[in-house]
Amino acid sequence: MAYKSRLYSDRKQRTQPAEPHRPPTAQPIQNDLTASQRHVLAMQHSQGNHAVLRMVTRNRHASAQRVPTVGWHTRDGKDTTGANKGESSIPVDATDAKLGAARRIPVRGLKHGSTRNDPDGKDWLDNKVSDLTKETAKEGQAIVVIPDNLDFSQNIGVLLHLQGLTIGYRESGGKVEDVDFGRIEQQLRASGRNMIAVLPQAGLPDTKPSAPDFGNIDRGAYLQEVFDFLTANKLWATTPSTTPITPTRGQMVLSGYSGGGFQATARMQQDVTDSHTNGGNLNPTNMAGVILFDSIHNAAQVEQVTNWLAAQMNHDLDKLNAIAQSVTDPAQRDKDQKQYLTTSMRFRGIFSHTSKDYYAKQYVKVDAAIKNWWASGAGRTLKTKLETILSQGVINSLTANYQVIDSGHADHKTVIGKGDPLKNALIDLPAIGSPAPAPKAAASQTPANQNTQPTPNVANPQRTPIDGGVQRQPAPTGSGDAKATGTKVAPEQSLVDAAIHLAETGVTRLQPDYLRKTLQARSGNATLTSEFDTLVGVITSQQAATPGSPTAAEFGAQKLVTFMEQQFIQDPKASTLDLLANGQSYRNRKWDNLDYPGNAKGEAEGPHEDEAAQMMRDLAKIEAERRPNSGTTAVVDNTEFNSDAQLQKYIVIKLSTVPDIPAGTAKGSRPISQSDHKLNEKALADFLRMRQDASQDGVDLIIDDGYRTPETSKAHGEGQNPQALAQGLSSHNLGLAMDLQMTHGRQQFTEE
Repeated sequence: MAYKSRLYSDRKQRTQPAEPHRPPTAQPIQNDLTASQRHVLAMQHSQGNHAVLRMVTRNRHASAQRVPTVGWHTRDGKDTTGANKGESSIPVDATDAKLGAARRIPVRGLKHGSTRNDPDGKDWLDNKVSDLTKETAKEGQAIVVIPDNLDFSQNIGVLLHLQGLTIGYRESGGKVEDVDFGRIEQQLRASGRNMIAVLPQAGLPDTKPSAPDFGNIDRGAYLQEVFDFLTANKLWATTPSTTPITPTRGQMVLSGYSGGGFQATARMQQDVTDSHTNGGNLNPTNMAGVILFDSIHNAAQVEQVTNWLAAQMNHDLDKLNAIAQSVTDPAQRDKDQKQYLTTSMRFRGIFSHTSKDYYAKQYVKVDAAIKNWWASGAGRTLKTKLETILSQGVINSLTANYQVIDSGHADHKTVIGKGDPLKNALIDLPAIGSPAPAPKAAASQTPANQNTQPTPNVANPQRTPIDGGVQRQPAPTGSGDAKATGTKVAPEQSLVDAAIHLAETGVTRLQPDYLRKTLQARSGNATLTSEFDTLVGVITSQQAATPGSPTAAEFGAQKLVTFMEQQFIQDPKASTLDLLANGQSYRNRKWDNLDYPGNAKGEAEGPHEDEAAQMMRDLAKIEAERRPNSGTTAVVDNTEFNSDAQLQKYIVIKLSTVPDIPAGTAKGSRPISQSDHKLNEKALADFLRMRQDASQDGVDLIIDDGYRTPETSKAHGEGQNPQALAQGLSSHNLGLAMDLQMTHGRQQFTEE
C-alpha cells in the first residue's frame, strides 16, 4: 500500500505487521512521525490495512485541508494540470527581464478560507461554474504572489485581494483571472512595494443576487497562517537558505473587486464601529489602505464606505491638530504634519463605466461625501478654520490620500488590469517598504479623464487642481528651500520657493528648472511681472498680520503657477521641449524630414533617427502617451478587432457626427464645417467640452480627420512607415482618435 510504504520508507529495519487484535502500543513507532501518521499506523496495527484504506479514501479532501500544500485539485479530487498545478513565474514584461517577475503559488488546505462545493454556482454573467472550469474551490485555497525583489530584513506588507462574482483564480480556457485580466502579479512587482499578495479563492452561490463565499478569512489570523505556511515550507525564496527566512508581517492593504466589495465594505464598517474606535492605522488589522475596484453596489455599501472615510479623515485631522498644537514653529509644524501624512491611511475607489454607469453612480456619491467633508464643518471634529492649523500643502497631501478615480473605460472585467491602476495605487502607499525604487512615472500614466479629488482650497473648496485632477505625493521640502531652515524669507523668495515646491511635488507639469529660470527672468515679461508683484503684495500683507505664516505664499504659488501655465499654453514660441533639461539641444538641431523614427518602403534612414526616438522618450516623461489600441490602456487589440465582425458593427453604431464650429466662436467670423467627421459618441462628448474650453481661450480646435474605416486605414498604410501609420488597427478605426489642424494665428504649418 502506497501510504504505508511512504510511512516506512526511512526505517532501517521493518517490523512485522501486528495481528489484527494485538494492542498498537506493542509496535515501535518512530518519534519523528507526525500525529496524523502515528494515528494511521495505530489503525493499521489494530484494524488492518483495508480499514485504513477506507479511512484515507473517505477523508482524502479533509486530510488535504488540514495539511496546507502547493497545487490545486479538480472537483473529482485529481491534481489539476493547468496553471494551478504548481508554482510559476509571471514576468512584468516577457520582453524585458530587467523589469523582474513575481512567483505565483497556488496553495490549498488552509484552515481559513472557502469550503463551498460550487459546481452549480453562478457568476455575474449567469454562467455555471461547472461549464467554466473543472477546478474546485472548497479546499481552503488561495493564490500567493511573491515578487522576486523582497527585502526580508524589512517588514513584508500584504495585499489581501478579494475576488468578484467570478470563478476567481481557477483556470478557464487556458487563462486565469489574476494574470490575464487583473494583471495582479505584474502590477505588484512593477510597483516596487515590499509586499506579497494573498488572493483567497471563493466559492460561488447557486443563486443570484448573492456574494462570493470566502469562508472564514479573519484578516489577522488568515494572513498569519499564510506566513507560517511559507516559512515552514521554505517558500519565501526560490533557493532555500541555510538560515531560515522568517520575515515579519507588516501592514495590510485590503482590496476588493466587484462582488468582493460586499466582504470588503463590511470589514471597513466593522473597523469603525464602537469595538474598534481607534480607526486609522491603529485598527486591529494594521491596515495601510483600501482599494475598491467596481465594488460599491448600493446605498448600504456607499454608507459603509463613507462612514469609514469620515472616521479615517477625522482621525487624520485629530493627529494633524495635535501636531499643530504642540509645534510652534510654522515650518517645523508643516514638515511634521506632512511626515505624518506619508505614513497614514490611503483610499482609492476606482470605477469603470459599465452599462448605465452602474458602478459610477455609487462612486460619485462617495466622491461627493469626501468633498462634503471638506466643505461642511459638521463633518469635522475641530471647531476651527482649517487654514489656522493646516497649510495648503498639508491640505493637498491629505486630499491626495483619499481619492475616487475614473478608470476611463467601460470594461468591468479588466478594471484592475487596464492602465495599471493597482500599480499606481500601491505606489501611493509609502507606508509599505520599497526595496527597489518605485517607477516615477506612475502619476503621468493616470487616465486623461480621471475623476480624482480636486485640491480643496479653504477659501474655495470647488477649485479645480491646476493639473486637471492628477494628485501626487508631496516630496519632503528640499534643503534649498529656505522655509525648511526656519529663517525669515523675503516675500518674493518665499513665493518663488513655494512655486518651485509645487513643481517638485508634481502638481504641475511645468518643471522646477523651467519655473526657476522663467521667474528669474520675469522682468522681460510685463504681464508675469505684474501678476508676481500683485501676489507678493498679498503675501506681505498676510505675513504682517500673521508673522511667519507660510499659508499666503502657498496660496499665492498656486495662483502664480496657474497663471504661468496659461501663459505657456498661449505662447506660440513655447514648446514642451522647453520643459526638458536638454530641450534646447533638440530645438537647435537641424532635423531632416527622414528623422522620424522608422522608414517607409524604399525610404532612406534619417541622419538623426536615434535622437528623434530619444526625444520622444524624454517627452513621455512630461506626459506619457496613451493609445486605445495597444499597451495596457487598450480598450481593444488588433486580434479582437479583426476577428469580431459584431464588434466592428458596434463601433459604427456608436459613431456620432461632429457638429460644425458656429460663427463667432473663438476668433472665427464664419462657421467652420466639421460634419464630414465622426467620433465615438463618448469621445465626442469629451471633445466638445474640450473644444468649448479652448474657444474661451481664443483657440479653435479643428478636426482634419476623425473616424476612418479599416479599408481606408489599410489603403493609407500601404508601403508607409509602420511607426507613422497603424497597420491593421488604428485608433481612428475605433472612433477614438482625431487629427487636429496645427495652424493657428501666427503658427502656420503644412497640414498633412
